[in-house]
Amino acid sequence: REIIDIHDASMAEWSSASAVNNHGVIIGNMTPRGTQQSAAFIIIDDRMVDLNTLAPPRRPPTTA
Repeated sequence: REIIDIHDASMAEWSSASAVNNHGVIIGNMTPRGTQQSAAFIIIDDRMVDLNTLAPPRRPPTTA
């Protein structure tokens, strides 16, 4: 095993890995550039992907 730098400075102010599975998939959280909110990420093909970009937009609640 080796230590790798997972931080993508072009995408995140900071990042921290939370877990690595048996396949080497890394998950964690980060603060995307230009925001002050925390977001979950996954490393896919050596690239950090914000999981919020993979989810459909939230719809506002409806009233009956």
